[in-house]
Amino acid sequence: FLAERHEHCSLLTPIYRPMVIPPQPWTNPMNGGYLTMRLKFIKTHHRNYLEELKHYDMPIVYAAVNALQNTAWRINRRIYEVLSEVWNKGGCLGGLPSQEPKPEPVKPLDIDTNREALKAWKKKAALVYEENARAASQWKQIVFPLEVAAMFLEEPEIYFPYTMDWRGRVYPVPPILNPQGSDVSKALLQFAHGKPLGARGAQWLMVHTANLFGVDKVSMEERVSWVEAHREALIDSAVDPLGGARFWAEADKPYQAL
Repeated sequence: FLAERHEHCSLLTPIYRPMVIPPQPWTNPMNGGYLTMRLKFIKTHHRNYLEELKHYDMPIVYAAVNALQNTAWRINRRIYEVLSEVWNKGGCLGGLPSQEPKPEPVKPLDIDTNREALKAWKKKAALVYEENARAASQWKQIVFPLEVAAMFLEEPEIYFPYTMDWRGRVYPVPPILNPQGSDVSKALLQFAHGKPLGARGAQWLMVHTANLFGVDKVSMEERVSWVEAHREALIDSAVDPLGGARFWAEADKPYQAL
């Protein structure tokens, strides 16, 4: 019975994945994104609102969302390998949550007869249960993106369908691994087609690196200087992420920094 219900519910609430071909371009509020699954261009329960939007010409809005959809990504294999190794060995490097749940507090010997002792123990136990539940939620933010990344590891290109909310903010549809996700989620992705840094690209790369380390309340020139001052430590992180000094793990957003 449970297996049948799970199968039924999986059709009602599918887990959206990235695509391996460009999504269908949006041309109206009811047609775009996945090829075989219907999405609404704007997430709303008001069908009349969507019907009304069909009569409005929005070429710039559709073009903007289609540009995002047509951006090709791929899994960053090096980050995937480092993250998998750290996680599979039970490590907490780079801010990963501990995989060992906290033990339940020891029960007092007189817990059956002493109401105050029982009350105090329950209070301590509740804090432990709450912390373990929070940790379990954090584990999912590591395990689920890794699972999705493993599915698409060999794909040369992956794409994300996008929709909007009623305020006009744009979001990728796949919830687990996407370019707007957590530090881990963002770090597992890279553009499928790289481009040369150009005349000022190296400088902006340094600014971005400093930002990821939390050096973001100073001028652009100071951020570049900070990177120059830590050049050896940064290169060491890139060459040997786990065997070196692991400077990358000190960043505010460690896996993006790596």
